[in-house]
Amino acid sequence: SLTDAQKAKIATILYNGYSMDKGGLQAAGVTGLDAATFQTATQDAIWAVTSPGRIDSNLTMDTFSVLGKVYRYLLDGTTYTGLDGHSVAPAAAPAGTIVELDVYTTTDVASGNDPYQPLVAA
Repeated sequence: SLTDAQKAKIATILYNGYSMDKGGLQAAGVTGLDAATFQTATQDAIWAVTSPGRIDSNLTMDTFSVLGKVYRYLLDGTTYTGLDGHSVAPAAAPAGTIVELDVYTTTDVASGNDPYQPLVAA
């Protein structure tokens, strides 16, 4: 079960992540931020809250690539500052934003996959 702090963090990630983008990161025209990169950063930030062991340690230390910067923007709430001069601060999720955790169970555990996948929605 998620704690209230985890729920609040996930709500903020979803509020600012793909595809809601309430902070306006995509609208700012950040160089190199395509939909796939934004989706990956959003999913990885959610996993960092729900399943910390899933995240590649290289990503947690990456402060240079667009993916690493967007991941930090979403997870830590830091202002995104790109080499192209764009600077975007994440927006605060409104109080009372509801976060729901659904669990998808897979039968594909033989290949080393987790037996479940947390799916989060706000």
